[in-house]
Amino acid sequence: MAIAHVPAQAQDIADCQRQLYASQQFQAQQQQLYTESRVQQARDEAEQRSLVFAETIRSTQKDPMAIGQHVNIQLQSAIAAANDLAEAQTRAGFEAQTVPHAHKAGVRMPETFQRVQDQFHASMEQRIQDVLKAHREQGSVEIRLAIAAQDQEILKAVKEQIKAVKKDNTTQMEQAKSTAEKTAKSIVRRHYAEENAAHEKLEARLFTNNGRVQENDCGYGSIAWR
Repeated sequence: MAIAHVPAQAQDIADCQRQLYASQQFQAQQQQLYTESRVQQARDEAEQRSLVFAETIRSTQKDPMAIGQHVNIQLQSAIAAANDLAEAQTRAGFEAQTVPHAHKAGVRMPETFQRVQDQFHASMEQRIQDVLKAHREQGSVEIRLAIAAQDQEILKAVKEQIKAVKKDNTTQMEQAKSTAEKTAKSIVRRHYAEENAAHEKLEARLFTNNGRVQENDCGYGSIAWR
């Protein structure tokens, strides 16, 4: 009887081993799917943040400080995503090690996960470099735009000053011209008045002299008649 039970016990052990191996394989697949979903989620979030950041750069004008703040936010988000990935990897490794006899069954981290991990790190590094490059380029553009705007403001102020000086000069010239015309007219009127007064005095003097001459002529005639 004991010998008869040996094959049955061996069969039960083999069945348990197969079930254990299948369970381990299922857990490994589930862990792989979970890790890949976390990686994809992190990539999607990074892509969305990059799009938002690009739109922010396009909509932000003449504000280098705001761009710097957005760059810091993007870098912090990238670091957070990398930390999430590292946490997921650590959890996956820990759970893989805690599966009974997983190392004996030959269960390893799939090469697909490692490839996705490398791609994610490369993509994240590229995105960080793109963000920094965009920040530098946008900062240079903003600085050039700010300098150009200042130049335009200075040029506008100079033109306004020149216009104001011309206007003041024109006003002063008109005032000087008006004053000169008034002075000239006053001098001419005074000259005419003085000339008329002199003529009147001369005429009065001549009239007086003529009267005296006529009186003298009348006196001489009376004396001669006598």
